[in-house]
Amino acid sequence: LCMPKKFANQNSKAVEAAARKAAAKETEKLKKEQEEEDAYWKDDDKHQKRKEERKNQRQQKKFEKMDRKNQNTALLAEEEKNLGVKDSTQKVTQYDIRRREEERVDQERLNRKEEERLNEIPLENVNHILPDEEGARTIDEAIEHLRVGNKPSTQKQITFKSFEKQLLPRLREENPNLKMSQIKELAWKAWQKAPENPLNQ
Repeated sequence: LCMPKKFANQNSKAVEAAARKAAAKETEKLKKEQEEEDAYWKDDDKHQKRKEERKNQRQQKKFEKMDRKNQNTALLAEEEKNLGVKDSTQKVTQYDIRRREEERVDQERLNRKEEERLNEIPLENVNHILPDEEGARTIDEAIEHLRVGNKPSTQKQITFKSFEKQLLPRLREENPNLKMSQIKELAWKAWQKAPENPLNQ
């Protein structure tokens, strides 16, 4: 093997080193050119950067919110499935809304009527209050008692109603913070001591 005359005196290691040096120089030059080009196109506007960051944050929050909503919907569906509840995503119409509102109003009206009815009932059962006098022992006494009495419980009830009507306005003025049932209880206690009560005569 014979080497050409031109390269006959050169060391092969020196040639390789020179080639590496030239390649490194070329790489450095290309890198520097790329950095200059990047610097030329780089946007140094700080406001624009902040806008981009805020936009990215908003998008991130939006995605997180949608993800949470999807998770909650999935959990709700699973829970309803376990409990056997109908699908809650069913469309609600105006008719359904009006019907539910009417049902609510009707229920409130019924509750008020029931409350008023309960307030009108006297607290003590008047039928169980016995007069101080003893009952009849013979048939003649019983007939005489029926003639004289002539429905005393109804007469007593009518008398109590008129007594209560007269007394309620005064009791309301004296006790404005009491409920109607409490005022009626006071009226009943006053009736038991009143001289108008047939049992007190």
